[in-house]
Amino acid sequence: MLQRYAWMSVAAALATIGLKTWAWQVTGSVGMLSDALESLINLAAALLALSMLPVVGGAWLGMQLNFVALFRAAPIMTPLLMFGAMLASLFVVTRLRDSAWGVAALIAPVLALAAYFINYYISRRRI
Repeated sequence: MLQRYAWMSVAAALATIGLKTWAWQVTGSVGMLSDALESLINLAAALLALSMLPVVGGAWLGMQLNFVALFRAAPIMTPLLMFGAMLASLFVVTRLRDSAWGVAALIAPVLALAAYFINYYISRRRI
């Protein structure tokens, strides 16, 4: 349902850009061209909202499945999953080492870990 609204938002942004561009061509007004270019921000926001829906769905699913309780019940699972993730990352980087995707595969976990530590530090700070 939310995905339909996100697609409607993308369509509305594209229609707005098209209409404002057409108005600029008809009138020659630089203000209309400026408005059309400014409408690109609305399109970017709509595309961001559309791309974030799976992320939100995954977070909701993770909260519903209560993975924390699973890891507390079976403490050996956390190190095994981390080891599996490291081996998978090693395989992916080795397989894609001669392309830009290999660099992205190498940098993504490092950035995710840095974001984790930043969020952890900020959440533990006293205001």
